[in-house]
Amino acid sequence: SSVLLLSIPAMAIGFSVPLFATTLQAHHKPNEKAFGQTYALYNLGAGLSVLAVEFVLIRNLGLSKSLYLTAALNLFCGLALALSPLKLPSSWKVPNLNKTQLTPQHLKAMALAAFASALLQGFYLKVCYHLFLPHRENFAICTSMALLSIVLGTTLVRAFKLQFTSCVFAALSTLALIYAPFPWILKSYHEIYALLNSADSVLFLKLSFAFLLNVPMIFLGATIPALLTKGDAIAYDSGRLLWVSGLANALGSLVFVFLAHPFLPLF
Repeated sequence: SSVLLLSIPAMAIGFSVPLFATTLQAHHKPNEKAFGQTYALYNLGAGLSVLAVEFVLIRNLGLSKSLYLTAALNLFCGLALALSPLKLPSSWKVPNLNKTQLTPQHLKAMALAAFASALLQGFYLKVCYHLFLPHRENFAICTSMALLSIVLGTTLVRAFKLQFTSCVFAALSTLALIYAPFPWILKSYHEIYALLNSADSVLFLKLSFAFLLNVPMIFLGATIPALLTKGDAIAYDSGRLLWVSGLANALGSLVFVFLAHPFLPLF
């Protein structure tokens, strides 16, 4: 029943990024940054929304009223987009899909990176729960930092024209540098936590450590925009990449939960 309930809005969300990037590119040709801009804004909105729901809406309105307000905001956004002039121009034509910049090798590499990303996210959440305790607000903190890390990774790709292989190498390097001294990080967190005396300072501390532990995700999250830097078939290419990465993410999550997690103690 949960799958049926979520299937339609989830598919609509899956359509939104490729279609919006295509619309942006059509209005601002030549615009090789259309997908990167859309992908960064999408994840920025998602990350900020997670924090807003947990720390503002639910705490002030409760669950039911927060749900109604969120539904109303979604309807408002949908109507605003439907009535806005931001549509594909009448002169726009479906691009030649034979001009795709993605090869089977690109898609295989993306699948491996997305699979690794899901494993890292599972491990990251496990570490955060060990550090902060498994409470709902801590899940929101960790989720928002994961989404904002993708925004930062996309920004780095656009600013420094990072290549896919460079992003993967940076992810592996930062993973080793951050998690090798994890006992020291754990000790530092608890020492700082003992000195704090306000909820706001504790929240800032958690956000800071959650971001630090998620630095490798900055570079893994940058792999999709790193592969999609040019080309006319933005909707087609980005849709293929997001489809492959989505399947690999789902598989990686299942593998972590049912295979890796029981045999992966933190110490």
